[in-house]
Amino acid sequence: MRDKAVLFGKTKSLVGIITEPTPVFSGNDFPAFVFLNSGFLHRVGPHRLYVKAARKLAEEGFFVLRFDFSGIGDSRASEVESLSDERAINETQEALNYLNATRGIDRFILIGICSGAVISFKAALCDPRVVGVVPINAPVYFDDNEEMRSSVVYDRVARHYWRSALFSLKSWRRAMKGKSRYQQIIRSTTSQIKRLFVRKRDMSSRANNLVADLQVLSARGISPLFIYSGGDRGLDYLQSRLGDEIHELKKYGKLRIEVIQDTDHTFTPLCKQQHLIEILLDWAPGLI
Repeated sequence: MRDKAVLFGKTKSLVGIITEPTPVFSGNDFPAFVFLNSGFLHRVGPHRLYVKAARKLAEEGFFVLRFDFSGIGDSRASEVESLSDERAINETQEALNYLNATRGIDRFILIGICSGAVISFKAALCDPRVVGVVPINAPVYFDDNEEMRSSVVYDRVARHYWRSALFSLKSWRRAMKGKSRYQQIIRSTTSQIKRLFVRKRDMSSRANNLVADLQVLSARGISPLFIYSGGDRGLDYLQSRLGDEIHELKKYGKLRIEVIQDTDHTFTPLCKQQHLIEILLDWAPGLI
């Protein structure tokens, strides 16, 4: 296993690091992993998570490319005027073209955290060479309005009261002493009872689009692996707005969701980083 710096793209302005596997394990039957920037963090990823994951995946025989979008890290700013998402998707495809031309690889797995999760998902939709996608803490709710975001946050509070506070003797003692929020308890109880008998029909247009997009990937044989920190708002969105649909997709093996508890948005604790990498190592062989 070794790391190698590369330049690619139409103007050779995109900078990346290829982590090459041990030659005895390498081969064109293995798809390559491509890691996408998380926000403005460069190609090492938050807390060097991308570096650690890349080297572990290379030990298992995968080529891995970590690169910087234009204007991030060591990659020069783009001279092309376009929407940021559109430009990032185009640059992701340039990365796939480079690996195909130099390594003969024609199957790819896209992975990214937060904004990188969004680009990985969108690029997977428009490029048939992508056979796997791993959105991590994908902020799917960002495309909804303020009312929808507030509703998602409220649903999280409601689930807390229903699952924890409502059936807790300590919570009722606090209520008797006037220390609990009666309105939240009552609203959460009413909301959760309704959930037992009435299926939510107020899905946002973005939620409907996400379900449709997942079905498109499923038709191509792709079962995305979504990874979330416990309590992440993107996870709240899925549970609140897509509960039934997500259950059906998971039931038939069209989607996998893994939740890593007791960590933050960027997986700061080393043990949680290791947990995430272990999930990848467990999932990846199914794509060979």
